[in-house]
Amino acid sequence: SLATFFARRAKRLMPALALMILVVFALSLLLQSPLGPQQITAQTGVGAMFLVANFVILRTVGDYFDPAAEANPLLHTWSLSVEEQFYFLLPWLLVIGWKMARRSGARSLIVLLIIAWLTSFAACVVFTFHLIPASVPVIGPRFAEYPGMATLFAFFSPVTRSWEFLTGLLVALITATWAPRRGLAEALARSGLVAT
Repeated sequence: SLATFFARRAKRLMPALALMILVVFALSLLLQSPLGPQQITAQTGVGAMFLVANFVILRTVGDYFDPAAEANPLLHTWSLSVEEQFYFLLPWLLVIGWKMARRSGARSLIVLLIIAWLTSFAACVVFTFHLIPASVPVIGPRFAEYPGMATLFAFFSPVTRSWEFLTGLLVALITATWAPRRGLAEALARSGLVAT
C-alpha cells in the first residue's frame, strides 16, 4: 500500500532528520553570524523538514559552490529532498505502469520507466547546457535572462535528477526478470567496479 510505503520512509528518516536539524539550529545560534548565515541555515532547515531543501537552497544560495553555500551547514539536505521527491512520485509511476502491464503485457512497465528515464536525462542535458530557446513559453525567457539559473535548476531539480534513480530501478527490474549466465554476470560485476 502507498500509505504504508510513505509511512515507513517517514518513520525511518524524519526522526533522525529532525534531531540533526535541531542540533544544527542550536549550533548555528552559537557559531554563525545573525546577519545572513543563520537565516539561510534556518530557511534550509525548514525546507529540509518539508523535503524541499533543494528549492530553498536554489532560491537562497544559488550555486552549490558559492561561498554563501559553504557557510550553510545544511547544504547537504538538498539531495535528501530530491530523493524523497522522487520517491513520492515513483509509486504513482509504478501504479500507472502496472495498470498498463495488465492490459498490454509486462514489458510496458519497463517501457514506461525507460521513457521516464529518457525524459529526465534529456531535461538534464537541456538545462545543464542551456539548450532552452527563449521562445519556449514561461521558462524560456526566464532562463534566457538568467543563464546560470538553468544549470542550477539542472543540479537541484528532481526532474533532471530522476534518471539517476531510475537507472538503479531499471537495473533491479531487468535483473529480476533476466538472470545472465555466471560468466556474463561476473563480467558485468567487474565492469561495474571498474566504472565506479
